[in-house]
Amino acid sequence: MLRGDSKLTSESHGARHPGEMTISQLFEAQAQVRQEQVALKYPDEKLTFKELNQQAKPAWPSFAKARGNADVMVAICLDRSLEMVVAILGC
Repeated sequence: MLRGDSKLTSESHGARHPGEMTISQLFEAQAQVRQEQVALKYPDEKLTFKELNQQAKPAWPSFAKARGNADVMVAICLDRSLEMVVAILGC
């Protein structure tokens, strides 16, 4: 299971990044580089990296406050959808 605060290093994903970055930080970096490229498509809907980042980012402070610290897990119960990925990135 991946958690939003999970640390990824260059060894774990094969890319070179200075220091450790969270999943949210890695995604946000990609969103800045690939703003207009399609990030998600399911089944006939699509979101660009920019749109996905704009939808997920406002959820970060809410989830952080609800979790209190990195040891508290947040449950997400959604059908497969674009919204499910937004919620996961928002964690």
